[in-house]
Amino acid sequence: MNIAGFSRMVYAQAKVGDFPRIFADLHPVYKTPLAALSGLAVVFTVILTIYGLFHPNLGAMIQWPSIIFWVLYTVAMASALKLLPTRDYGWWMALVSLVVCVVLYPFSGRACLYPPALLAVGWLMATRFTRKKMIVYGSSEQGGRKT
Repeated sequence: MNIAGFSRMVYAQAKVGDFPRIFADLHPVYKTPLAALSGLAVVFTVILTIYGLFHPNLGAMIQWPSIIFWVLYTVAMASALKLLPTRDYGWWMALVSLVVCVVLYPFSGRACLYPPALLAVGWLMATRFTRKKMIVYGSSEQGGRKT
């Protein structure tokens, strides 16, 4: 289910121009995003090969997605403070959750360096794609696509 959902997400983002156009193509018969599924197959093959050759510590590898969830949950609680009525029951619960998450975050060890590293890579990629779109489409002040 996750593989199918992720491949469709990549397909949808490629269709609007956030990912390379090749990921927006569907298989002519089965209507599946073949390029996205192929890309996932390559990633899974690399991961399984690394695991087979080096037998990495799975406990350490599980920390990476866990810390990402933790950071996203922390961001959600900070957002809840902004969105919920101040000093409401839900607001207080969000505040307690946020404080607990922030206090415990440094205790995750080296895994706490993973989210900022991903943020930096994502930021660089986003600014790169944004610049490319501005060059191709022109700024919104110019009213559309350059010809």
